[in-house]
Amino acid sequence: MAPTAAGRERRFSLSAVVAIVDQGVISAVNLTIGLLFIAYGSKTDYGIYVQLFALVMLAQAMHGALISGPWVTLGPKYRARRARGLSAHLFRLQLAASAAVAALGFVGVALAGLWLPGNGLSLAVA
Repeated sequence: MAPTAAGRERRFSLSAVVAIVDQGVISAVNLTIGLLFIAYGSKTDYGIYVQLFALVMLAQAMHGALISGPWVTLGPKYRARRARGLSAHLFRLQLAASAAVAALGFVGVALAGLWLPGNGLSLAVA
């Protein structure tokens, strides 16, 4: 039995509210972490946080281009079986891209710790 139009609208509305709340919580956590670094951390800690946050923003932009964009553009056009195939493909792509970006970030931070003077970056930060 197919869901009614009202049921689909209610489900969409709930999904939209959950997405908005999710983004609000993530933004609040990021703001809190930044404020805690400003209040209790050193300038070096805050600088590292800001640079790593910039890497996260880059990763999110890549995710939007590689995963979200194709799903939003192509997903609704496909029938259920093909959409599931696209979803599975994009999920595998997301896993591979996330692992690659995480590995590059770890190596980059670890190497930066070796090149920077002093003890600003440790392997633990990576």
